[in-house]
Amino acid sequence: MNAMSTAGWTKAQIDGRTSSLAMPSVTKQPRNSLRNSGASTASRLRYRRNLEFCPRTQLWAWRACCHTRRWPTVVFQTGSDVLVDSKSSIASERDGILQSVGGMACKYDELISKKKDEGREFVKDKRVVYIYHNTVDSVGDDGKTEGHTFEAVRRAIDELAAIVNYIVNSLNGNHVVVTADLSKEVIEILAQSKDIRIERIVSFGQSSPDGFWYDQDQAEWIMVFLGEAKLLLEGDEEPIHMTAGDHLTIPSHQKHRVEWTMPDAPTIWLAVFYSEADR
Repeated sequence: MNAMSTAGWTKAQIDGRTSSLAMPSVTKQPRNSLRNSGASTASRLRYRRNLEFCPRTQLWAWRACCHTRRWPTVVFQTGSDVLVDSKSSIASERDGILQSVGGMACKYDELISKKKDEGREFVKDKRVVYIYHNTVDSVGDDGKTEGHTFEAVRRAIDELAAIVNYIVNSLNGNHVVVTADLSKEVIEILAQSKDIRIERIVSFGQSSPDGFWYDQDQAEWIMVFLGEAKLLLEGDEEPIHMTAGDHLTIPSHQKHRVEWTMPDAPTIWLAVFYSEADR
């Protein structure tokens, strides 16, 4: 059996049969446009190797289909959707795609809770098994809890280690590949009081949605610690290109947007939000 986890996918050999377990954490489409991802609309890709991974799409999630005799056709659609053999690859459709190649989709908790014999029976005769893991997204997608995303990442690493151990030692897996969904920013609140909030933000190719402008009640001091970004203030014709060490103060209700962050490396920001009367 082959396996994969969220961080991602995992390959393994079980009972002499080839299959795959996947556990990507993809619940939210990337905010950056396809032009920033380096892929043109409706561009077609055919896989040449056993596994490939694109951090801004779900392409890697369908690489397991290579066990069929033909290569799957992957098409980038406007709106960041990815079609696999003309089927949408959104989370609700993945089980159907995998069933077409003798596979299935399941949740992390559903598999990890099974005893050894139950787990082997569960994946028996399955060529591809996709394991959905949601620890990071369940925290990071909620504005009330997104400040604890880094804690969720640490917990997710422990859970991924547990599922890999389970695949190898209980399901006789022997080849494990872990990948990650890097489609959204990671925000960690470092300190907070009534009037001040300090955040660390990690971007990986994200930008503001078309037509969206931040309009904040508090002023913001922002600094790029690592990487590069382009920030556009309303009324300016050109965005401000910020590199490591650059900083900027944005007054309250000064509309602004992130035009671009580096697509192939992280951009790390330090942001301080404060009431202007506290300066």
